[in-house]
Amino acid sequence: MNIALISDNKIQYSFQGCDITCYTSAQEVKPKDWVCYDAAFLVHPFSEKALDFWTGHPHLRCIDGINALDNEIDYLFTGIECEIKLLIKIPNESFFKKYRAFKCEIEQVYLKGDGGSHRVRKRTMGDTVNYVETVKMRISSAVSKEYENTISEYEYNELLKRSDKTKHPIYKSRYCFIYKRQYYELDIYDFWSDRATLELEMKSENESYELPPEIEVIKDVTDDKRYKNNKLAGINYEDYNTELL
Repeated sequence: MNIALISDNKIQYSFQGCDITCYTSAQEVKPKDWVCYDAAFLVHPFSEKALDFWTGHPHLRCIDGINALDNEIDYLFTGIECEIKLLIKIPNESFFKKYRAFKCEIEQVYLKGDGGSHRVRKRTMGDTVNYVETVKMRISSAVSKEYENTISEYEYNELLKRSDKTKHPIYKSRYCFIYKRQYYELDIYDFWSDRATLELEMKSENESYELPPEIEVIKDVTDDKRYKNNKLAGINYEDYNTELL
């Protein structure tokens, strides 16, 4: 596992089974630099420059200090993902500027499989593109066991040949931002003009969180299977506004 650590202070840190690269907040990086990392941790204290350089990484976390890292990395090795998902009204453009959101484009295709949710994802971040294969085994509405693997463009195209023809690709614009040290991912889909989803990953379903005041929640859909992406992929476009309200 490759991990990036970012802080205003110089860090020396090692963890068995991990390749650790340490950055200072002032070191400029771009998506092409950080896509090789399985996870990136913003270790307090860190500057706003660090937010600008690292926001958008698929697995970014903010932690209070170096003493928290052992537990954070142990949790990564479990492969457990706990996510809260909210249906919200799409914020206006000023929201994304205020919170310095990083935008990427996602194409997500579900594959035929014997169990779990098997998908491939193409993630476009400016002039950088990465491809990921993921298998999710659902434990509860919010919690899943996730197996993720970075793949090549060739492997991505080969896996597309195994796509589930009963489902259409999911296309969405993802806006990543940090609020109160919590990493949020706001997805705007091509089939909705007024609604979006907001996801945040936590260690347990009972962990508290605080939303930006501009966010208008329609409802919490964490426990609503219809709003899982693999279910959204199976709904006819003309039915999105009737089946999901």
